[in-house]
Amino acid sequence: MRVGRLNMIEIKDIIVKTCIVREKTRPYKLQIEAWALDHASRMGINSPKVLNYYRNGSGQEVLVLEKIPGNHLDSSIQPNLMMYRKLGEQLSRRFNLNCGFGWIDPETKHGLYNTWISFLLDFVQQYGGQLCKHGIISNQNLEYIKLIISDVIPSAIYFSTIVHRDLKPQNIIYSRSRVFLIDWENVILGDPAFDFALFKARFGGGLRHKYLSKYSEINQITELIYEIVALIGWIDFCITYRYGINGKTKKLQKLLSNLRSIN
Repeated sequence: MRVGRLNMIEIKDIIVKTCIVREKTRPYKLQIEAWALDHASRMGINSPKVLNYYRNGSGQEVLVLEKIPGNHLDSSIQPNLMMYRKLGEQLSRRFNLNCGFGWIDPETKHGLYNTWISFLLDFVQQYGGQLCKHGIISNQNLEYIKLIISDVIPSAIYFSTIVHRDLKPQNIIYSRSRVFLIDWENVILGDPAFDFALFKARFGGGLRHKYLSKYSEINQITELIYEIVALIGWIDFCITYRYGINGKTKKLQKLLSNLRSIN
């Protein structure tokens, strides 16, 4: 059994995931994860099968999943680049669900935003405000980021698909020459390129990112904006749960400097 910040996970012949903290913005995140896993499978993305979903006597969400035998890719050792290439190939198969953007309504399974831009702006305002309060970025920087999003991200982006939003070696499993992507509870609807930019923001732009994002079409400034947005959310998370943020804030400042130099 493993008890984390938000979930309790029992690992036996199956995986039993119980939500112990119900978040205001995502009150039924395991229900959404079950939905996302089903769509991932339909798109050809290897993911655990959903065996059951219910709410227990305490009202907590419980998600029962197939256990994938295999090994997590470890970020502390030389990664197997072939595994990242295989995962990149799978993620390139995502198709347009045409059902809105952003956070997903648990009843309708549609995004709560009509446009990708409106979601990004709201995301940056909500989580960037926390960074402003802690003196990590200025209000002027926050307004600049929102301005660039409005100016650069095409308002006509219509491609809306499942975005995992937590790509990391620990969520990638190598099993019998196959690669599986697990832990879809942070899923949103939006531009699939956001996943690769988020990975780059967290782990750098080395060979792993190159192989993973090989099939993604995105220009330099859009990728940079996505990295900044991703870092804002990540730093907010670290502040909330009291993780170290020094290296992350320096990276955010560097990305902002890069944005100003090319825009």
